[in-house]
Amino acid sequence: MRKILPGVGFALSLVLLSAGTTTLAGAQVVSRLSLEELAGSSDYIIHGVVSSVTADWNEEHTLIYTTIDIDLRDQFAGEPLGGALRLRQLGGTVDGIDQAVLPTLPGYVKGEEVLLFLRSVQGGQLVVSGLTQGKFTVRRDPRAVEARVTRDWVDGSLAPPASGTDPAGLVGYMEMIRAIRKIAGR
Repeated sequence: MRKILPGVGFALSLVLLSAGTTTLAGAQVVSRLSLEELAGSSDYIIHGVVSSVTADWNEEHTLIYTTIDIDLRDQFAGEPLGGALRLRQLGGTVDGIDQAVLPTLPGYVKGEEVLLFLRSVQGGQLVVSGLTQGKFTVRRDPRAVEARVTRDWVDGSLAPPASGTDPAGLVGYMEMIRAIRKIAGR
């Protein structure tokens, strides 16, 4: 059952304002970022594994938030975060109610290996830069020589790249890491 809950519009507007969106005929379109632009808008770039994904109501029982815990494997930019980090984003499923607030927020699965471009917002909370653009999934196949880096795109929600290299074109894990290190100066 899909249900629109009070307060979602306000929360959604805060997410969109912090994501660099434009309005076209009443619809929100997120600017597609090159890898350089994505890194430039990020305070942290990390590699980790999702250790848990849980969704809960807020205290008022009006909004659902999903909490994502990530065990860090490597960090390419930003002040050291330690061994783990926690992300919290609007939307999720609780009590059979699915609150899908914005289709361009990334989804997570326990055990998923990720490369994340993160930025700090109010109170030091971390959010993924560029909405879904800042989350890459590392896929390992024992038959392959190298892991592959992929990203879930939401058709129609992202504008064409502004400039530079489109990160979706970087599919080899080591190629992606080399690009990140070059941009981050490490």
